[in-house]
Amino acid sequence: MTTSSQEHDSPVYITYPELLGLGIRYSRKHLLALQRDGKFPQARQLSANRIAWLRSEVLDYLNTRPVSRAALVKEKRSPSAGIGDPGASEQ
Repeated sequence: MTTSSQEHDSPVYITYPELLGLGIRYSRKHLLALQRDGKFPQARQLSANRIAWLRSEVLDYLNTRPVSRAALVKEKRSPSAGIGDPGASEQ
């Protein structure tokens, strides 16, 4: 009988600063509101003054989020004259 090492590993937790590193730039207060509304994974209480999120749940959350609007804006920009070109409307 073979068991995977993953079954015996303890869960991997992400702390608030690590959320920021993953691109989740919500304030602590906003995260609490999202958790309360069921829109963000629930944090686990690790000790009296420490909470963290399961890494797998946070990654699942990120995979359900839409692509950044900033990335879409970069794709739509083109070198042709038009919107945003200060000299385009002066003719």
